[in-house]
Amino acid sequence: MPLFRTPVFIIALLLSACGGDEHVADNRLIDEQLLRLAGASEGQRVLDVFSGGGHYSEMLAEVVGPGGALISWNNAFFLRLAADEREERALASRFGQVEEVGAEIQDFDWPVNLDLIVMTTVFHDLWVPRIVGEEYDAVTPVISGMFKSLKPGGRVLIVDHVAPEGLAADRAADLHRIEPSYVVALFAGAGFELESTSDILRNDSDNYEVSIFNKAVRGRTDRFVHVYRKPLD
Repeated sequence: MPLFRTPVFIIALLLSACGGDEHVADNRLIDEQLLRLAGASEGQRVLDVFSGGGHYSEMLAEVVGPGGALISWNNAFFLRLAADEREERALASRFGQVEEVGAEIQDFDWPVNLDLIVMTTVFHDLWVPRIVGEEYDAVTPVISGMFKSLKPGGRVLIVDHVAPEGLAADRAADLHRIEPSYVVALFAGAGFELESTSDILRNDSDNYEVSIFNKAVRGRTDRFVHVYRKPLD
């Protein structure tokens, strides 16, 4: 049975009925919709940036199939953080199309001719020193690396926690949030086009003044979904 089989209206009903609870926001139906929005398909070459325990990497491996390729990349921080989950998933041994890579941003060998790059709730981490290194500007090399790695027409899926208007990435290190319009400006400045957005993970009841790890909002934050595209010419 194909991975993408659930009509959008059913997903919308689930969200409405359950109020965006964590088990719904992280439900496979929602994940499928996100990957469909990003254009993930069989045979593609895909990079999952800071993939953690491999939740999306596993789904992407199924989507691209044996004729595709999935690079699941973590730096030292995420390798430590998700070691048990990664070991349990054992993606590289289960899927011949998966390559698991451990490298810091400075040492990462950006692949070429990618169809899709995915960053799910980790783009803001590029501003967190304990994750990317003290006094290191991780943003520019990552965005430029993504642009160079993608083939013309290739896409980037960004999902992240919303920060209040005017904050940009100023509170990314403590609230783990980032302003959506700031992300749009960064990608536009690097040559990307904003192809589409989705409100599927939006939640107006979020408290933007607290960390995403605060028990009052954890698993129920307001999240934006952006798909960027590298121009054809």
